Amino acid sequence: MAVSTIFDQIIKSFRLAIQSFPDKRTGKNLTYTIEDIVLSAFSVFFIQSPSFLAYQRTMKKTNGKSNAETLFKIGKIPSDNHIRDILDNIHPELLFSVFDTIFEIFKKNGYLDSFRGINRNILIALDGVQYFSSKKIHCKNCSVMHHRDGTITYQQRNHPCNRCPGSKTRHPTTS
Repeated sequence: MAVSTIFDQIIKSFRLAIQSFPDKRTGKNLTYTIEDIVLSAFSVFFIQSPSFLAYQRTMKKTNGKSNAETLFKIGKIPSDNHIRDILDNIHPELLFSVFDTIFEIFKKNGYLDSFRGINRNILIALDGVQYFSSKKIHCKNCSVMHHRDGTITYQQRNHPCNRCPGSKTRHPTTS
């Protein structure tokens, strides 16, 4: 039996979580599996290219296979727009079990030890992010900032991550 790598375990947990994803597509709109769509989106974090699809197509043309096929076992690579169209309707809670699995793998293998502080607690850093801004579109929960030229409503998010003092390495957590 082949030895399972940590990466393989993480991908396996993604595949298990994906099985619970709703798929409301009908007719001929089933060219790509939900699994291929989700794993294509996840793989973007490993393949640092402005265009995921273009990079994978070039790699396949040059090398005969792409990272999407070899690392993630993706059958067909959907377009960036198709990924967004499908994933916009998927609730993030369906992936919380994957975070739990990754956290347990990191804990079991000692990867979090260097991120511990006083009393062996895991250190968390917070990073505030503004990802949307509009003068017209808002909801009752939006943060509001008043400027001289009018009111701009915007969404903000605090994003926690594990960080060890003196290290540039960060591990994102859920928020």
